[in-house]
Order: sequence, then C-alpha cells, then structure tokens
Amino acid sequence: SERISKYEVLNGVTRRWTKQTVINTLIHEAYVGDLITQKSYTADYLNNIRKKNNGEKAQQYLKDHHPAIISREIFEKTYKILGRSLPECMLQ
Repeated sequence: SERISKYEVLNGVTRRWTKQTVINTLIHEAYVGDLITQKSYTADYLNNIRKKNNGEKAQQYLKDHHPAIISREIFEKTYKILGRSLPECMLQ
C-alpha cells in the first residue's frame, strides 16, 4: 500500500510484488514493528562462518521495537488464514 511504497522509496528498496512476496511481507515480524535478536550467529570468527540459530544462542523477541508498516491485526490474521501458528517467541 501507500505506507509500504513510502518506506521503499525512503530506503531504496526495489522488488517485484508477487503473491509470495506479499505473503512473506505479511508474516515477517519486522513489518509489524517487532524484532527477533540472534537469528544467526558467527560460528567461526576466523573464517567468518555464520550459522542459523537453532537454539544454540539465546534469542529475545522485542515487541514494538520500531514503527510498524502493517497492523498487528493483519499480521495475526495472515497467520490464521495460512493455517500457521505464531512463532512461540511471539506468544510470550
């Protein structure tokens, strides 16, 4: 919508709006204003090897960390429509 377009212009984002792009946007916590820390970590500093964090490192879920682009209501409804559960860290 207009808010997303403004965000993209300000941040130099260019993308094609496919069905999957819209779904990914609507279910990503960053667009609702939240942040999950430590999604990945550096496993080997010497070789700069990064790994996805599958519980090896502590994570924090920071609700309302920054201004939202989509409403929390749309965010949660999208999960329901897709038949998915909200990630556990969001429920705490």
